[in-house]
Amino acid sequence: MFRNILCITSFWCLLITCLTPLYAKTYYVRCDGDDANSGNKNTAKSAWRTIDRGQPTFLMKSSKFGDSVLHVLKANQFPPRGKVKINNTVISYTGRTLQALTGCKNVSDIPAFTKIWSVDYTHASAGDTIIIEKGVYSLSFDAFPERSRFGFAIAMFFAGGKSGAPLIIKGNGLPVIDAGDEPNCDSLSIQSDHIQIENLDIRRGGIRIQNARRVKLLNCRIHQGDVSCRSTQR
Repeated sequence: MFRNILCITSFWCLLITCLTPLYAKTYYVRCDGDDANSGNKNTAKSAWRTIDRGQPTFLMKSSKFGDSVLHVLKANQFPPRGKVKINNTVISYTGRTLQALTGCKNVSDIPAFTKIWSVDYTHASAGDTIIIEKGVYSLSFDAFPERSRFGFAIAMFFAGGKSGAPLIIKGNGLPVIDAGDEPNCDSLSIQSDHIQIENLDIRRGGIRIQNARRVKLLNCRIHQGDVSCRSTQR
């Protein structure tokens, strides 16, 4: 009898374990970090620099066969040079600006608003936690970013979590995300489901939650209430 109970207990423990994300990871972001790092330790030599490091973006303008420049919504979360994947095509690039990938090879005819993924940078995904260390996170603009139906933000999330395994974005010491006086920029943009945001000071530009469900905001300070939440679905 005892053996049967032990077997049943072991079965349920195994089942619960299987239903829990097995490879959930914690990534750290610091003002003195580097996106070339692994992100797996809270040190300058290991942490990321960009909150949305590796997150996908979208093509802003349709491309044509042989184009050397891809105009994208946001590119600074990608490496300075590398490869991206669009549908089943891998495209290499040798440079980037805030909203473009330059020196591209293997470009074909691709319609605008097609999603683009980094081949070189992984991103936090379902069940993972991003811990943002204390500091001020912003961008320097050489020119006003071009807006689209997705807006533009200091950090943009188009890949989130899933039911039972949200992507958690968590501040340590109430870090500040600030879009400054840029009129075409939100501080934080959430455009994917199952994301939980904790302990952030979200300043000028506010937060945009668009086409996203099951988004939680916990213990956050959100400034500029007139632009703090647009096209919201929760």
